[in-house]
Amino acid sequence: MESDELNRFAAGLDSIYACKDSYEAALLSAGSVCEATETVVKGKTTNAVAIVCPPGHHAEAHCCKGFCFYNNVAVAAMKARRELGVKKSDDCGLGCSPWQRHSAHV
Repeated sequence: MESDELNRFAAGLDSIYACKDSYEAALLSAGSVCEATETVVKGKTTNAVAIVCPPGHHAEAHCCKGFCFYNNVAVAAMKARRELGVKKSDDCGLGCSPWQRHSAHV
């Protein structure tokens, strides 16, 4: 996105700052959580932690919020269910850390 287009896009978002690297950062953040989830579900490890920024806990299904473009836990849960055969998120222990639950939209 060019600067003018990016500024117009960001002006319509709630609590979101966007720069030219925001999209890639959000994809890497969500992808890291998906990768951590996959390693646990496939039994490559017994647990995993993804320390990512933006964390994703404010984003909703229909919009970006609170500096979060994607709800990373929701994205990872969807991947686990659709691609990895998990029936429900509890089956793989997927969840937000306690300090994120203050306003999680999961």
